[in-house]
Amino acid sequence: MTSRRGKSVSAHERVDKRRLRPVVQRARHALAKHLSIARMPLHTHPCVGREAELEQLSHWLNNPRTRLLTVAGPSGIGKTHLACEFARQCLARGYGVAYVNLIRLNRAEQIVHELFHVLDVSFPGDSVWQWMVSRVFHRPTLLVLDDFPPLPVPEATRFIHELLFAAPPLQILITASQPLDIVGEQVLALSPLPPPHPDQRTADALRKNPCVQLLLTYANPNFQLNSYTAERIARVCIEQGGYPGRLVQVATLMHGTSFDRFFQRYQQWRAQQQAAGYDQAQQVAKRFAELREEQRRVILCWSVFVGSFGISAAAAVARISPNAVAEMLSQLEAKQLVQRVASEPEPRYQLHPALAQLPIVTSKTPAQQRELALRLQQYYSGQLHYWQRNRLAVDSIRRHCFDERETLQRTFEWLAHAGETNAIIALMAHLVEACGNRPPAIILDWGLRYATHATTLSDAERIAIAKPLMLGLIFSGLNEWAHQLARWLANSPEFALQMGRWHHNLADGAKAREYYIAAWLLAEQRGDRVGAARAYMSLAESEAVIGNLATAEQLIEDVRRYYPPTRLPDAERSEFHYVVGYLSYQQGRFRRSLEAYQTALRYAQDGTPIWREMSRVHLEMGNPHKAIQLAEEALGKLRKDVEAHQPSIHALYGCLGDAYTVLADYDTALDYHQRALQFWRTLRQPRWICWSLNRLAEIELMTRDNGHSWRLAQQGVPEARALLEEAWQVIEPTYLNLLHRARTVHNLGWLAWHEARYEDAEQYLLQALELRRTCGAEYGVMRTLELLGRVYTALQCPDEARRCYSEASAIRARLRLRYHSRQVKSHNLSAQRRRRA
Repeated sequence: MTSRRGKSVSAHERVDKRRLRPVVQRARHALAKHLSIARMPLHTHPCVGREAELEQLSHWLNNPRTRLLTVAGPSGIGKTHLACEFARQCLARGYGVAYVNLIRLNRAEQIVHELFHVLDVSFPGDSVWQWMVSRVFHRPTLLVLDDFPPLPVPEATRFIHELLFAAPPLQILITASQPLDIVGEQVLALSPLPPPHPDQRTADALRKNPCVQLLLTYANPNFQLNSYTAERIARVCIEQGGYPGRLVQVATLMHGTSFDRFFQRYQQWRAQQQAAGYDQAQQVAKRFAELREEQRRVILCWSVFVGSFGISAAAAVARISPNAVAEMLSQLEAKQLVQRVASEPEPRYQLHPALAQLPIVTSKTPAQQRELALRLQQYYSGQLHYWQRNRLAVDSIRRHCFDERETLQRTFEWLAHAGETNAIIALMAHLVEACGNRPPAIILDWGLRYATHATTLSDAERIAIAKPLMLGLIFSGLNEWAHQLARWLANSPEFALQMGRWHHNLADGAKAREYYIAAWLLAEQRGDRVGAARAYMSLAESEAVIGNLATAEQLIEDVRRYYPPTRLPDAERSEFHYVVGYLSYQQGRFRRSLEAYQTALRYAQDGTPIWREMSRVHLEMGNPHKAIQLAEEALGKLRKDVEAHQPSIHALYGCLGDAYTVLADYDTALDYHQRALQFWRTLRQPRWICWSLNRLAEIELMTRDNGHSWRLAQQGVPEARALLEEAWQVIEPTYLNLLHRARTVHNLGWLAWHEARYEDAEQYLLQALELRRTCGAEYGVMRTLELLGRVYTALQCPDEARRCYSEASAIRARLRLRYHSRQVKSHNLSAQRRRRA
């Protein structure tokens, strides 16, 4: 037994989980008895004027693909009341609900600690809390995270994603002042309630207004809305701007007094609020007015930044030297008009919040917006060029761009308003390239909206902006977002290679082959040998994935002959050895595969996918501890990313699940495979869905082979037969995915053998054997022959069984494979069954 880092811990982790099962039952009891909402604020009145928002939340909850939603808005807008009202509606519908208030938190890891505190259990520790979450939230549950604090985005993102991945039935509703900018996040931006129209002054008309309804709901029950009070009530609602929190405070002033006395108290209260709120703003405005004209002009330029900014960016926008900027920032910091928010790796500043809200600072004419946006576009283009020329690591460039993503988005928005389409196209293309085709998700989202909805774009401009966006979506794993872009780029010859990759990711092998061949022909016509080699290698990988191993091997030999890898750049050289390693793995030549992956790693800029494939190879070679170590190292690297690549993470979860299955840690294996399956279902990836379903079924098949009593049904998971039938329905319509079809049919035969349905098992396994022989997957042929030998032994056909075992042994000897310890145990158990038979 090993830990997730591959270190030997005996059966310690498994014992801990057994001891935690009563704790899981206690937490489930807290959910069932609604103890998990004990700290939820008690609102005795309905959520007035928010019927449309509640309907939007209901639609979100009914869509399992969108599991994270943030209700965003300023303080007093009614976020908490709306979330609590929706939580109570969910309780009435039979949903589990947990409410956690995060207002006092200052570190991201406290989110999980507070959740377990609400569930009336202690935090179980970093090694098993995800297992606990997966067991507690085993049915559809709404988790409300109220008053989300301004935590560092990467850390908060990691814990939110870990919660979602650990418990597939869980949906999270967050209330915060700003969206969290997490991949997959939906945002419901709350607006103030509409105040009465100036023409609405009669009592009957005012009763229909949400602001007035809210005020009357919380007011003195004896208060009467009539012709005498109507005009003043309308004035109160307008002055409070439709903010529910302020209106509730005003309503409390009505209790125990007459209307005239209430209105006097209201005016006094409003004057006090204005004095408290405007005092600091007036002081900041006064200090701003005392500045020299040049300093005021510079601050107006700096107001373009959203959040913090560095000295070089400030100099570029204000068109003054960096030395002058540094000196001016020191002076403004002394006047408390600018705040330093970071010193490392470079000083970063932001305007005082009160200064940033002054109308004289924020208001800009369209001409000013255009000029500032063009200056920012020139600055970012120059900065990206400088980073690339000095070979700054792509991860560092992505982190810089992620830190300034909101200012980048504002730059694009202002350029769009100014009609600077060429500047948008140039900056987007440069940004995507410098970020290794993975720019911030918020930029991809904006670009997709712009390309789709902008009415002023010509066809050529729309295609030009679609190209970098398509690259960003493909490399970020957001293939489902790219269907509209793909329609525009379908007939673009120079984009054929990327279109092939997109169709390959969607498991459309026919289209992928068509585009890869077109890309190769175009590169050959242009004399671009590197481009031709890249298209050839991509085609070989695609053929290997769908099961045409002989074709893939011929393509690899053609690359060796016509495009020698030693003459290719490092990136293409690494890709060549990666494809060789993948093809060799599918053929069962694991030593050759491992050597190819190790060579690819020497030339790769990002070794994460290679580590994943090496983990799979080590597992098949009988070294699950090494497989876990490599997968954990790759996960550690991915989790440090500012926006982790979720498809890679979940592919690694599948690798870890396989390794823990071999080690007979079936609970941990189930956790990993369930997380992966939920993610692939969200992305609607048929190849990966089939892959995960088969892996889940194989956990139970391995337990039966090893004589273990563990079963999927005991864990609240569909039994193996249902999983395999679903896998067949998913993979059968896809194009030529022979490897996954063969695995599914093989597993159906494996299950039928365990259930003593020997004739069915024979039919399934013969079909799997034919598919695997067609593919040229010798390793798969060997595994099917070994299982078919068991079936023929049970059917008392010794000659056929002997022939299957003999051919399987010859293949095993040719591939130089040895039995895993678990396979040896399974083989011995099968021999005992044969002797008993």
